[in-house]
Amino acid sequence: SPWTPGAHIDVSLPLKGGAQVRSYSLVGEAASAYRIAVKREDEGRGGSRFMHSLAAGAKLFVSEPKNAFALDYTRPAYLLVAGGIGVTPIIGQAQALARHGANLRVALAARSRADILFHADFSRALGERVECVVSNEGGRIDPERAIAGLDEGGELYICGPLPLVDAFRRVVEAKAA
Repeated sequence: SPWTPGAHIDVSLPLKGGAQVRSYSLVGEAASAYRIAVKREDEGRGGSRFMHSLAAGAKLFVSEPKNAFALDYTRPAYLLVAGGIGVTPIIGQAQALARHGANLRVALAARSRADILFHADFSRALGERVECVVSNEGGRIDPERAIAGLDEGGELYICGPLPLVDAFRRVVEAKAA
């Protein structure tokens, strides 16, 4: 089925205690196949371990793509922020906005250089408009500085761990007050 950047699918996983549903963002732009990225969490609830145990050709029950994170292509500027695995919906959004000639910047946060996913894809689409911040090297995204650089009427898209999202939410709410 056709889908737009930012979309996700729900996957029914046969885990202990019965089927459980996990949502995974679709990576990149619409294609004939769904592409997801699953970070293995050995201490998690079992979904990522199951997904990593699958062999090529395994069959899964998945939903049609849904998008509660759709882009608005009418803005004068965009700031896309991704932390960790939150990069999965952001890469397709960045590629689509770049293809539309949008004024955009991307800030990627990861624990280590090895954890920066899809860096080559971002660099190919955006070049110098991508900032990578690595926490084990002492780096942190500064939400205030990042938002201050967003043009009037610009739009912020963010996906990542709750502390990152909350830090940006506090800055946005303070500016609106």
